[in-house]
Amino acid sequence: MLGVQSTHGSNPRLALTEERFRDLAAEEALGNATAEQQEWLRQPGNLDMWRDLLVDLVRRTHEEQTKRRSFVVEARHGGSREDYREAVAEHAAWSRRTSHFLRCVQGRLDEVKRLQRERDDRERASRRDELSTRVSSVETDVRRLTSAIIRLERLTAEDGAS
Repeated sequence: MLGVQSTHGSNPRLALTEERFRDLAAEEALGNATAEQQEWLRQPGNLDMWRDLLVDLVRRTHEEQTKRRSFVVEARHGGSREDYREAVAEHAAWSRRTSHFLRCVQGRLDEVKRLQRERDDRERASRRDELSTRVSSVETDVRRLTSAIIRLERLTAEDGAS
C-alpha cells in the first residue's frame, strides 16, 4: 500500500512514479486504498493521469488475457490431456479474477469520466462568468464614452453657435 504524505494541513501530496500511481489506481479500483488516497486521486489535477492509467490497466489486462489464452491453445495442441485440463482450469480461475478486476476498473473509469465532466463544466462556467464580467465592464465603459462624446458634441455645438 502506498503512503500519502501530508503537506499544508488537508492537502495530501503523493510523490509517485507512474508505476506507483498505476499501482495505487489498481488498488483503489479494488477498494484497497485509504480514504486519504481516494481523496487525493479525485483532486481535479489528478483526474487526467488517473484516467490514463486506468485505461492502460485495461489494455495491459487484455494483453495478458490474450497471452494466457495462447497458453491454453498450446497445451491443447502440444501437451497431454492432463496438461490441457490443468491449463484450462488455471485460465478459468485467472479469468474469473480478471473479470472482477476489469469490472472494478471500468467502474472507476466511469467515475473519473464523470468527475472530469464536472470539473470541465465548473471551469467553463467560471470562464463564462469571467467573460460576462468583462463584457459588462466594456459595456459600461462604452456607455460612459458615448455619454462623454455626446456632451462634448453639445459643448462644441454650443461654442460654435455662440
